[in-house]
Amino acid sequence: MFKGDSAVLTDADIARILSFSFTVRPQNRLAVMTLGRASLWSEEYAKGQADNARAFMDRLKAAHAVREVAELPMLLVPEKQTVPYLREAGARFQADLLLVHQSRVRTFSKYRTLGKDEVKALCTVEAILLDVRTGIIPYTTSDSETISAKRGENDLNFEETVAKATVEAMGKAMNAVADNMATFLDSHADK
Repeated sequence: MFKGDSAVLTDADIARILSFSFTVRPQNRLAVMTLGRASLWSEEYAKGQADNARAFMDRLKAAHAVREVAELPMLLVPEKQTVPYLREAGARFQADLLLVHQSRVRTFSKYRTLGKDEVKALCTVEAILLDVRTGIIPYTTSDSETISAKRGENDLNFEETVAKATVEAMGKAMNAVADNMATFLDSHADK
């Protein structure tokens, strides 16, 4: 319909993609890739992030359609993060499926002269599932979570309070995304 569009995909390619019926094969090897890396500026934050990543991977491993879950090594993460390059990285890692996710965090803080510092952390996690064999993205999901916190007696400083709220919001959003993804995989599995 539009001549410039055919430089990327032809009309026939688009028609074939749109008519494709995706089915999750049994016993998939799932590679997980995180876009962007958080700067680990506190030990508490680093520990929380590691716990979040472990819980995320464990939830994905619980899906019946998944036989193995592994993080895509940073050395394989392509410089250009387009579908063809992501697909190539997944294939080189011998993954059937590639889950790519990204977290965005915003924090809002208040300082009260007669009270303690307060922070609100809003985290949004987005994820796509890429079928490495076909290049189709059969599923996307996202979740946003907000956590409010006050500086506690044991917090070294206000930055630690912010880190704790950020990690908690991120963990909740990541868990919701992992649940959504596992449910999709199991509900579309070829039985």
